[in-house]
Parts: sequence; C-alpha cells; structure tokens
Amino acid sequence: MTDTYKRLVRFHYYQALIERVNEKGQWIRESHFNVADWLAKLSDEGDIRRNVELSDCIAYIENVKFDKESFYSVRFFKLRDINIPSIVKEGKNSEPIPLEDDEYIGEDMNMLYDKKLGVCMIQSNRMSLSASRIGEWMSKKCEKGYRVSLLPIYNTKNLASFKKKKISNIDISFANIEENNSLQSLGDIIKGMRKFNGLTGHLTISVGKRTTQQLDNDGTLELITELRENREVVKSAKVKMKDDDKSRTEIVDLFDDVLHDYISFDVEVKKNLDFDEERLGMIQRYKERVDEITQALNMKG
Repeated sequence: MTDTYKRLVRFHYYQALIERVNEKGQWIRESHFNVADWLAKLSDEGDIRRNVELSDCIAYIENVKFDKESFYSVRFFKLRDINIPSIVKEGKNSEPIPLEDDEYIGEDMNMLYDKKLGVCMIQSNRMSLSASRIGEWMSKKCEKGYRVSLLPIYNTKNLASFKKKKISNIDISFANIEENNSLQSLGDIIKGMRKFNGLTGHLTISVGKRTTQQLDNDGTLELITELRENREVVKSAKVKMKDDDKSRTEIVDLFDDVLHDYISFDVEVKKNLDFDEERLGMIQRYKERVDEITQALNMKG
C-alpha cells in the first residue's frame, strides 16, 4: 500500500480588473480583465512553458486546461536558483540538488478562472507567485497607461455585521498614497495627507476616553467599504468595536477577511500534488461557493 499524507491547501478569491491612469496620474478601475484572452495570447505567442522575468522573480506556466462551464485551470511556477534544498541519506553527507545551467527549483501555484464571473481562485503558497505578481505578468500585455489588478473579494457577511456594532476606533496605515476624486471619506483623508507631499502615513480615528460613545455609524461604514476596495493604498486597517457598553471590545483586521477556502488532498509520499487532482478539487469547491461569491460581488458593502 502506498504511503500518503494529508496536505491542506488554502485558496483566496479575486476579481481580475483593468485599470487606466488618468491625466492626474491616478489609477481608475475600468472593467473586468479577460484572463481567457490573455492565456490565448500567451499560447499564440509561444509563451506557455517559457520563462518570464518579473520584477523580483522568474515565472513559468506549465499547464493550462479548459473545463466545461467556462473554467480555466492554470499551473504557475516561481523559479529560483538560490537557496537550493539538499538531498539527505542516512549515514551520508547532505548534497544540494544538482541543477544544470538552464534548470531551476520550481514552487508551484494553481489558479482557477471563471470566465462568466471574472473571478480567480488562487492557491496561497508563500514560496510561489503572489496575486500581485500574476497581475504584473498580465499587465505586460496591456497598452501603455493600463494595468491589471487582482482585487480580493471580501466576506460580505462580516461587513454587514458592522452595522450592529458600536465602533470606537479605526486605525489605518497608508502606503503609496494617490489622490482619487471618486472616493468620499477616504478621498478626503488622502487629500489632506497629500497636501504635505506625504506618500505614507498612519491615522487613528477614535472617541478617546469617552468609552460610552461611538463613531458615526454611516460614515464609519462608508470608510470601511472604501478601505477594503482600495487595498493598493492601504497597508493595514483595524477596527475596535463591541455589541454594547458592557460587552468586551473586539479588534477586527479589515484585510484578514478575504473570501477563502481550505481543501485537503491525499498526496503520495515523495511526490507532488497532482495538477489534475487539485484543479478538480478547486472546481468542486468553487461550485459550492459560487452563490456566496456572486452575492459578495453584487454587494457594495
């Protein structure tokens, strides 16, 4: 009997969106980015199974498969020729895995794309490509002044629950601040910081020592929505809230609520997780969550 082990894999859900830069240098979201067309272009130009240099790594697509119901499955790799693992045999000295000049250590990462909804289900693997690096790769095919962003899809159930809470504090750290006139509460804050030519900043909005008071609910919910929808300029955002004056204060990280899933796979010892097994598991789980994903996409907060 073959020895196997359980591998628990985490996945996050994203929207693929096209952004353009306006005359003020601001990035404005325009429409969905068609990942299927991007994959077709890569195939036509012979870029499948070809090394691609990104800003801080080398990327590689090994396999692309199309399934019924408009599902595309892609197996990415992040390639490296540093920090090479070793082969160890009992009683022997360890030896680094030998690599030829054109060989690399590859860290895999799989993605499922639903063409109907424009949603990407992306495997989380800190050793492999991140969603931002995939967006960078997709942006290579864009015209000048355009880019692709993968926007996380958030759990709308928890966002709705803010309406029932007494919020006393919002703590925000900014990065790469850009003015955006389409924003309301967040736009006013950014405009004030840009007045000093600041590109990063830290802001706390609080009721202070008035523990029985709370921040304005409508304004706070508007700000929370804008913070979540503009992750590129916000490094972190946390909210302090409670049910009533007597209950315990709860601290919520606004960016630790991306819609995600875990899938457990049986993997044979000394072998990789099979691409076909993982993609079929992803499709099954995606179908189970599609109603919730659709609801999240249709809700603005």
